Amino acid sequence: MGQRTVVAAPFLGAALVLVMALVLVGSLGAAFLLGAPEDAGHGEATRADSGARGNGTTPSPATSEPTSGSRPGPTGGAPGSLLGDALSDPRGEPGETLLPNHVGETSSGVAPEAGHGGRSDPPPQTLEPGEAAVAHSAPVYRSTGTVFGVALSSTDGSIPEALATNDALFGRLPVVRQFEPGLPPVGAWSRRGVLADRMLVHSFRRAPQEIVRGIHDDAIAAFFAQAPTQQPIFFSYWHEPEPDIAAGRFSAEQYRAAFRHVVDLVAMTGKENLYPTLILTGWTADPASGRDWRDYSPGDDHVSVLAWDPYNGAHGNPDRYRSPAEVFGHVVRVSAEAGKPWGIAETGSALVAGDTGTGRAEWLRRSGEYLARHGAAFVTYFQSTRDGDFKLLDEPSVRAWARHVQRGSR
Repeated sequence: MGQRTVVAAPFLGAALVLVMALVLVGSLGAAFLLGAPEDAGHGEATRADSGARGNGTTPSPATSEPTSGSRPGPTGGAPGSLLGDALSDPRGEPGETLLPNHVGETSSGVAPEAGHGGRSDPPPQTLEPGEAAVAHSAPVYRSTGTVFGVALSSTDGSIPEALATNDALFGRLPVVRQFEPGLPPVGAWSRRGVLADRMLVHSFRRAPQEIVRGIHDDAIAAFFAQAPTQQPIFFSYWHEPEPDIAAGRFSAEQYRAAFRHVVDLVAMTGKENLYPTLILTGWTADPASGRDWRDYSPGDDHVSVLAWDPYNGAHGNPDRYRSPAEVFGHVVRVSAEAGKPWGIAETGSALVAGDTGTGRAEWLRRSGEYLARHGAAFVTYFQSTRDGDFKLLDEPSVRAWARHVQRGSR
């Protein structure tokens, strides 16, 4: 009897330990299911990748932008560059950051909301890691004539404020350009309802190496799943990639793969108003650049529209108003050869020294007529003071651009 008691004690102790372990595991599992901390999402990542417009340095042949003509693409990646540090704008919504002179947002932590009209959008589809998207062709855009608008600037306040300011200057804008310095923010469309009935030329940025890994699929898919459907949205991944590729920040191959990945994600929304748009510098179309625009193209089946950013004086210091054929001729030629609908995502000119606005107004008049005559689908003026004072505020220039906006209104 005493011997059996001594033998049983270890078994009773072991059983007690096992029961306690099971209780502890169950408690931890319940805590995870009921109250696990949520992933912070892409808000912090967004702040690490805001864009810049150019550094004004003298270019090297065949890789960099000239000091006149096409406006340079963004620089970035180095400490202190705008690609590494987004700047806060007090006029934005709480918790958001805006790149100076571009109206854009980063994640404000607002939960995604239902789409326009109070309807609930279905959960966005995403690609599993390594999953290949179903082969498809980019939707065909059929232009009904040239429409004119502007690129919104944060110097004019929030998106609704900037839109109201420019509507007041030029008349109701049928198309606007919006640049996103990083990923589209969470719940963006709940704060951008004023854009729902405007054609939109939109771009965003995130490193191609991250895009192809699929780590931002949910954010990208949600943004486009909640996008309005009233008007065409010409969306672009990383506009003007050429300078970044030339600087070795990523390769053309990585860029093309990331662009295709984004287009495949957007195609899964099933929306017919979302047109993938490749936006390149105007300089790339010039044979003197030594570039071939096809090196940056993800392929005809992933591009609906070609768009370009040619300028009269890329750094805001023109010595004359070059003819429309000089500024836009190469873009027109390359677009015709490509056989795609095309547009001007950015263009502009600062005032030439001594001009009070009448000279620029004449350049704007002639440029708009030239682009319409050659079939541009849209033209959005760079209404900004970044890298030069391109803003149209003098009466002759405002009046000239307003005529194009009002004639081309849909």
